[in-house]
Amino acid sequence: MRKGIKYVVPCGIWVGIIFMFSSQYFSAGNTSTVLYRWIHAFFQSFSREHFWSMHFYIRKFAHVFAYAVLTYFSFVALFKNFYIFKIKPKIRSFICVFIFCLSIAILDEYNQSHIAARTGTYKDILIDMIGVVSVQLFVLIKTSQISMFTSKKK
Repeated sequence: MRKGIKYVVPCGIWVGIIFMFSSQYFSAGNTSTVLYRWIHAFFQSFSREHFWSMHFYIRKFAHVFAYAVLTYFSFVALFKNFYIFKIKPKIRSFICVFIFCLSIAILDEYNQSHIAARTGTYKDILIDMIGVVSVQLFVLIKTSQISMFTSKKK
């Protein structure tokens, strides 16, 4: 089990990164300044109005991406620690990863609700779950394909 800790560490680090992103430094007001300068450097004709609508979608995509990565790291930690890669993943593993990621999303939004420049909403939790479910469906499809080709016919 001690060897398996190296698969849990990335998951723990990513949870820390998620909570770092929920700090005041990554509020919409702070990220908009940096992103606008970067986008305006490449596209001088880009207006502030267009930027604000795009900024909203960039931030929501960041939610999906962050929780997709968390789901991936969670699956790797779970599979490598319990040797589930040798067999088809059970529904329990999907439920455990979903509950873990949902718990982190709830704690993240709760944390944001206590920061002046941030807002914690249930809508963001639902957006986070898009990333979780996307990776879970990908893992389900990939493991189903692997088990189709590796199962022995009688």
